[in-house]
Amino acid sequence: MTETDATATPIITATDTTATPATATAATATSAPPPPTHPYVATTAGLALTVATATGTDSRLLTNVTVIISVNRIVYGVDGPRRELVLDARLGGRTLTHTIPVTALSSPRDWLLELFGPSAIIYPLAGAQQHIATATQLLSGAIPEEIVHECAG
Repeated sequence: MTETDATATPIITATDTTATPATATAATATSAPPPPTHPYVATTAGLALTVATATGTDSRLLTNVTVIISVNRIVYGVDGPRRELVLDARLGGRTLTHTIPVTALSSPRDWLLELFGPSAIIYPLAGAQQHIATATQLLSGAIPEEIVHECAG
């Protein structure tokens, strides 16, 4: 786990990976980005789920932490290949980098508490842990893959 200065951390936003360079330039020149195609947003208060209401939309906080997957790592070790995810998580002014097994993504309570202790809050919303895992994947944009070969001996 590593800690970095919050000023050096990019703002976490949804990324459109289908844009061509020409459309990306045109989108940059216009005022507002297109709306995301999913209901998740990363706010300064944490990850939120946008839901339709009778009067419009409402954002409901899932957690007070914002998280993205920065690297999808495949490790070839003596016991065979395994997949790991490198997460960049932000709470307040602190940004921490943490590596988890890919199967742990569906249990954010475990790794959020490991990273930030009791300061990390998962709000009591039905399916919050599944929403946090899905929001983390969707808000990460194009995730680079890294291959690591371990040696024994």
